[in-house]
Amino acid sequence: MNKFDPVISVIVPTYQHARYIGECLNSILAQDLDQPWELIIGEDGSTDGTREICVGIANENPNRVRLILNEAESRIYIDGKRAAALV
Repeated sequence: MNKFDPVISVIVPTYQHARYIGECLNSILAQDLDQPWELIIGEDGSTDGTREICVGIANENPNRVRLILNEAESRIYIDGKRAAALV
């Protein structure tokens, strides 16, 4: 996937964060580190535009960003309440 073996992985799970996710991800991508690193974004099926923002940032940074898109059919429910998602 990446052309390097990352030493550091920054993981950002997100759901319905369109208002802030761009600023969050861009501030992480602006960091200057001596070690190789990657940004892993877990987007959990947002409907407010979060997913589109994450896809755009991932497309702009293909060697740095790994985007994991969860779909509705992968969600786990316990007693009728959403509990998690399978990746």
